Amino acid sequence: VPDHSPEIKDGKVVFYYFDPPGKSLKIVGDFTSPSWDASGAVSMSMDDNSIYYFVEFSDMPCGWHAYKFIIDDTWWVADPLNPDDDGESEPASTFHYDDVDCGDSGDTGEGGIVADIGEF
Repeated sequence: VPDHSPEIKDGKVVFYYFDPPGKSLKIVGDFTSPSWDASGAVSMSMDDNSIYYFVEFSDMPCGWHAYKFIIDDTWWVADPLNPDDDGESEPASTFHYDDVDCGDSGDTGEGGIVADIGEF
């Protein structure tokens, strides 16, 4: 069972959400299209044991990103597994995706996800 979100798994960026207080869950952010628009939100799937929701992105752009979850197409919430926020009045969770192929100055050469709660 994952204890943080997002994480890299099999070359994909994976987001998790446990026990949402609704019937549907989506993710929206600067990497969905159109960005920050509910019409571009991506639906999340329940795992086989009905413990948590998840969604995988195989084409995540390198760099800093912000996102929120949308519960029942109504409530926009930050990620409870990622307390790193963007400092806005209604904060979104943030993370830095550093893939081996990014080539930016922050590239560790190993790839990873970096947030205030550490590198995963």
